[in-house]
Amino acid sequence: MRLMLSVVLFLPTLVQAETVLDLPYLQSAETRFGTLSVGPVQLDGYDGKQLLLDGQPIDGPRDAYVDIQAVLPMPDGDAQDWVLVTVAGGGNACPTLFAFVAVSATGARATEPFGTCSEGVLDLRQTESAFLALDMVGLSDGDAMLHTFTFDGYAVSEIVSPLP
Repeated sequence: MRLMLSVVLFLPTLVQAETVLDLPYLQSAETRFGTLSVGPVQLDGYDGKQLLLDGQPIDGPRDAYVDIQAVLPMPDGDAQDWVLVTVAGGGNACPTLFAFVAVSATGARATEPFGTCSEGVLDLRQTESAFLALDMVGLSDGDAMLHTFTFDGYAVSEIVSPLP
């Protein structure tokens, strides 16, 4: 929590008014298609974490720390639930990245990790086109910029724009 507050304090005054979402760090969560949980894995000689669906490893992020942040059931009887997870290697250079996991009756698959290396999420919302969008602030050429990551159920895209 201290890291998240320090990131907000060093941003321009305009951004300080934004509220950083207080997302939980869960070790398991129920989806409509089973229990997604975090379990141990050996990574190059050290203990790490991986995602499990009903106790079975999925092809997804493996690192020193992996946590479940939110389960987002898709409306209108969609055949997937989307789960936001954090991925962290334990270092200070890039403390936190994110990934989305699509969970369905046939299993689970994760996106490649993405983000601005900040754990401060400003907004997580469903868009009109039924995508998920996540807003974060990051530095680009020394300027604070708004990074919007959009997930369509398969891949993540990023739009970088000046802060409002």
